Amino acid sequence: MANVATRLGRTLGAPPSPRPVVGVPEFWAQRSLAKEALVARFTERFTALAGDIEFFDTEAELLNRLDGLILELSPRQVGAWGRTADWRVDVEPILAKWSALRFDETTPHEFADVQVGITGCMCAIADTGTIVMTSDRAKGRGTHVLPLVHIVVMTEDQVYLRLGEVFPALPPDRLPASVHFVSGPSRSSDIENDQSIGVHGPARVTVLMLKGGKTTK
Repeated sequence: MANVATRLGRTLGAPPSPRPVVGVPEFWAQRSLAKEALVARFTERFTALAGDIEFFDTEAELLNRLDGLILELSPRQVGAWGRTADWRVDVEPILAKWSALRFDETTPHEFADVQVGITGCMCAIADTGTIVMTSDRAKGRGTHVLPLVHIVVMTEDQVYLRLGEVFPALPPDRLPASVHFVSGPSRSSDIENDQSIGVHGPARVTVLMLKGGKTTK
């Protein structure tokens, strides 16, 4: 330890040096982007991580695509967040059409048979192409971890620039049971660095993004 202290130019046992700066540098924290640039950056980073993203001008167009996407995937069972979750788009007509299992109305054992999970999200991070998922009784982690395909329905105003903006947005008096950062499909590598997709989560993550802001609830 004395050798380490000497190399640092300090005396062994001396109090730690003062920390005048805590957190990220000011120039980093004060960055900002216009909405279009923010969404463009998220799209670039998210697709680079093998995520899929599509944009829609109206809620009707998004719902029509959601219906068509489920038809293309032809799952045996669709699952989704509960009805009381904070959905940004009213997807209930599509979920009813496909008889979707709702996370808070079934058992984890039954939900394990879901091939396509449909959820919203808390937000997305443009810098890293990451979707942020929080959990509660109506939107447990199983909705986006268990299915082979995860479909995220969100709006443009949910895109944040950086990770540091997410934590202040969490409710301090009622933190969620988990905060899960999803950066594209699940990837796993063994000791020889052979990569496998979809072993510990979905093999495909698709975002359907409505242009503009919140439309329901």
